[in-house]
Amino acid sequence: MSRHMIESAQRLLSSFDSSQRASGFLDFANAQERVKWFYTPTDHGGLPLANMSSTQHRLVHQLLASALSEGGYVTTTTIMGLENVLDRLEGFVAGFERERGRDPLLYWVSIFGTPSETDTWGWRFGGHHVSLNFTLHDGVVVSSTPCFFGADPANSMLLGPHLLRPLAAAEDLAREFIHSLSVDQRSVATVSATPPTDLVGANRSVLAEGDTALPLTMVWRKQFDGALGDAIQAIQNKADAELSITEEHLQLVSFSQVPKGL
Repeated sequence: MSRHMIESAQRLLSSFDSSQRASGFLDFANAQERVKWFYTPTDHGGLPLANMSSTQHRLVHQLLASALSEGGYVTTTTIMGLENVLDRLEGFVAGFERERGRDPLLYWVSIFGTPSETDTWGWRFGGHHVSLNFTLHDGVVVSSTPCFFGADPANSMLLGPHLLRPLAAAEDLAREFIHSLSVDQRSVATVSATPPTDLVGANRSVLAEGDTALPLTMVWRKQFDGALGDAIQAIQNKADAELSITEEHLQLVSFSQVPKGL
């Protein structure tokens, strides 16, 4: 796998013109950028598919296929395609300060360091609900985290009728596990009956005791001010209100060195 990944990354990097290299090729030592990861529908850093040719799209997909199993690749590309479905559900409106709010071409690739079998280098691919990160040393993958998959919508109607559920196996296994717990076990395992609106560990390279879920305005790469920042905060407030989330709930699911639950 590593050799194919190296060769795929080399071909992709060789296809970049000077402008593309300025966006998509960074020093491995640039840790401040390299450790950032997102799953929101915003700028993930690097070179977006929207600024590549169709030939380069194929090279990006070859790189993805070199790193993922067949199931992982299909899941990734299906999630990317859901941007079209989500766009329809939202009424095909613009958003996020760009012409198209939901766009399957707004997935970004970054290569950190020169791909080779002797050096340390890495690459990142991400967009809405996809975040893939790989680091290689002496031709061997030494890290494949953080890795994130999400799906929005989680369920989509297909012809038949059948449901498209990209993360069905993980969802169903989690529910099956919860239902297998006894009443006493579930009471211990349930840290909070009310979940946070977002991930507690999102986009943090280091977690400290007591860290709680970041507000939406801090999860995204850009720190929003003015009307857009107010709009994003309104979304956060609405979600919190609908779930009746309080500060106490956030503290219950805060990060702790001592594991919580069962």
